[in-house]
Amino acid sequence: MDFAFPFSLAIAKLLASDYVACRIQARTEYESVRRILALFTAQIVKIAVNVLLLLVAVYGAGWVLSRRMSVLVICTVYMASVIESLVRLLRGLPDLFSLVFMHRCNPRDFIRMKVQREVCQHLGEADVRSSLFRRLFKKIMLRSNEELAREVAHKAAPAIWRRVVGRFMVTAAALVAYIVVFRFLVAPYLITGHTKLTGWQALLYPVAYASDYFFGTSLVKYVHTLRFRLFG
Repeated sequence: MDFAFPFSLAIAKLLASDYVACRIQARTEYESVRRILALFTAQIVKIAVNVLLLLVAVYGAGWVLSRRMSVLVICTVYMASVIESLVRLLRGLPDLFSLVFMHRCNPRDFIRMKVQREVCQHLGEADVRSSLFRRLFKKIMLRSNEELAREVAHKAAPAIWRRVVGRFMVTAAALVAYIVVFRFLVAPYLITGHTKLTGWQALLYPVAYASDYFFGTSLVKYVHTLRFRLFG
């Protein structure tokens, strides 16, 4: 039944992350931007929880947790992260395709278009609620909703970009801390100094170990046979 732990943790993390993102009240007039900022904050919270769990598993060994329990916690965190990442990748494929193919990996243009669509949608909803006379007056005397939305998004884009970049930098710093914890605390705990693994093997070893631990695969043996080197 150990294999149920990573799935349960992955589901719990997905639900908790979505709940945190919904509860965050980002100061912005645009719902699309609020979701982006809230997503970064939820990611920071998730990374912090992962780091805490790993620290408890490593430092709790011999004090609070047994060796088997520590390995169970570490493997659960890693495998849950893999499962969660796959789920988030599938959920984010539409936005990813839009960013890569429609906006040519230009995040500023991606955000600007999201804001433009949202403003245009709000203007359209306001037109539906307005009287026929006001709609005719707006159509004759004022610019179209598309033009107004394009102007608003163009003016708001620089300020929005600065906020998104700031939140992204904080998330990146949390991710670096997570990697440092893995490299200097978790990896030595799971991978002994007698394995003589390369950097790429050590990178793949925790995932392979967790897969073997929960699902009875033989990925660790395959990792030992890898001899791919990026440099030299």
